[in-house]
Amino acid sequence: MESIKPITTTTNMPQIFTLKSVFEYLENRDPKILTFNVDERFLMIKDPDKTSDWYYVINEKGQIGYVPNSYVVYEENKNLKELLQLVDSIASKLDQKNNETNKILTDRQLKHAQIKLAQMRCEITETLIKLEQSSKPIGVLSGVNELSVIQEENKEDEENNEIDTINGECLKKCRHCCLKQQQQQQAGDEINEQLISNLIENIKLDSNLSESKAIIVANSVIKTLSENVQSWQKDCQRIMEIMEKYVEEKVNSENVYSSKLKCIFKRLWFCKNDTQQRNWPVYQDEDIIQSYLDELMNLLTNTEQSFLEKEICSQNHENLFNLIQYFQMETRRSLRLKLMDIFIILIRLYRRVPADFYLTTVLPGELTVEMKNHVQDVQRWIKASTLFTLIFSSGHKPPVNIYEHINEQFFSHQFDLCEGFDINGQTIECEIPSENIISPILAFNLHITDIGDNVIFKALGKRTNASHFTENLISYLNWEEDIILTSCNLTRQSYDNHFDNNQLDHQFSNSTFNHYDSNQNSVLKFLTEMFADKIVSSLFYYNDVRVIIDIIISQLNNLPVGDHRIKYYLELTANILKNTQYAEEPHKAFELKKCLISIQHHEFSNIADVQLAQDIIERNHDAFGYVNQ
Repeated sequence: MESIKPITTTTNMPQIFTLKSVFEYLENRDPKILTFNVDERFLMIKDPDKTSDWYYVINEKGQIGYVPNSYVVYEENKNLKELLQLVDSIASKLDQKNNETNKILTDRQLKHAQIKLAQMRCEITETLIKLEQSSKPIGVLSGVNELSVIQEENKEDEENNEIDTINGECLKKCRHCCLKQQQQQQAGDEINEQLISNLIENIKLDSNLSESKAIIVANSVIKTLSENVQSWQKDCQRIMEIMEKYVEEKVNSENVYSSKLKCIFKRLWFCKNDTQQRNWPVYQDEDIIQSYLDELMNLLTNTEQSFLEKEICSQNHENLFNLIQYFQMETRRSLRLKLMDIFIILIRLYRRVPADFYLTTVLPGELTVEMKNHVQDVQRWIKASTLFTLIFSSGHKPPVNIYEHINEQFFSHQFDLCEGFDINGQTIECEIPSENIISPILAFNLHITDIGDNVIFKALGKRTNASHFTENLISYLNWEEDIILTSCNLTRQSYDNHFDNNQLDHQFSNSTFNHYDSNQNSVLKFLTEMFADKIVSSLFYYNDVRVIIDIIISQLNNLPVGDHRIKYYLELTANILKNTQYAEEPHKAFELKKCLISIQHHEFSNIADVQLAQDIIERNHDAFGYVNQ
């Protein structure tokens, strides 16, 4: 594919990337990836990463996501009026409704896309104005000063017919804005609270910083300019004064929102303790409690996190503990669903709550009951599964008593759902997506270090067939997809750069669950441990082993030297060669050994990787054949 380049027909033209699909792409594996047909057009809203196979774009329907770069080409579009119409059309369709399929998309990402489109529009209209001015005869007024002439002589504009009606209106609006801005500058009114708000917001978007840190950065920059550029001292002083007022208002808002949250928690506390009403045959408080929970949800999702964290974390998280106790007591479906939504948001948003907090409450046990008893209620089951996955994705060791609920029987039930039949071969009707069944299994496995005492493997070891489960694991491995992240709508910060560089600092905390170990892929860990167990590894067909070996060879060839992931792929290789029939039927042994030798002899390889590669070769002479090194 030809390298992507911006539209640059002449100097000072707008730097805008437009793409056009040359093949259809209809695989809907990930909500972040757009599907499309041939000849669909896209605007790129983030600069392309040369090392990535994906572009972050917005399509003609106003949908935001990724497209594979091998399916699209750069579109040589020199018609700026047509490009302006495309930008305006997309901007008119850009909203949350058109992006419902991408549940990972946040308001901040949506706002970022709107800002990018506005910038594109501004660049195009400015260029059109300059082109129009350059084409005017000498002596004709142009630019901002021509505004009054244009407004008074609309007939003359129509006679010129240089631009169509839509673009003419756009140019007039742009000139009007320019004139207004010029007048504000002359009056010294261009420095206002909106400017400060935009400045803070842009720093947060561009640098992935929190609100408080963005304010510190802005203040430091303005102060430095004030001290070093004498002509700017007055303006800088004005900016700092407004910024001080801005911070003051934020503090006042924090007090308001914190008080509001405290009030909601207090109301819910009364609901929890109202045991008499809880025992009525017909509940009369459902609508009231629903309104409290709706108000709490709205506050959590639409308020700056720092405003609420103090109240949420106060008194050793007593408010959260009461909320969990209330969840345990509540039996009504609608209220339990809403409470699970609230817990999911709390875990994603509020980093100051320790990962161990939820593990030590009754919440994991309650979720286990939900997943055992409500298989036919898909919505309810998926919410419980997502929350369960989030809690255990920390990889922290839970208290011992948790195994009373989450045991071999529980995971046997999970595998029955995944396969569609139980251990006796009896068919089970289940409409729950595989990723929602598999992700809690992998999340729970993260804290387990003793394979011999692994309750998941004990459940697996009693099955004679787990083909659906193993096929999905191999698929996730091939896609380098950590199902814990995708099923819970999380983002990874350091494990895989496949998508990260295009992730923004958005409202969900950047919506990354910070306790998750981003150096360990849960799928790779689980597969490595499966092949370490002789009985469990027998669940794989030998053709599955061949596919995994192909993936390992590809990864060892493509990963940068010294990458931490090499260790995990080498451990997987060692276990496969030890506990399968690979020695009897070697698959791509030459290519695999070549990868291992390359790791051994590269000067920048990690010492542990070198030793592991050497051990694999030495212990598998039958598979590789003896080669004198």
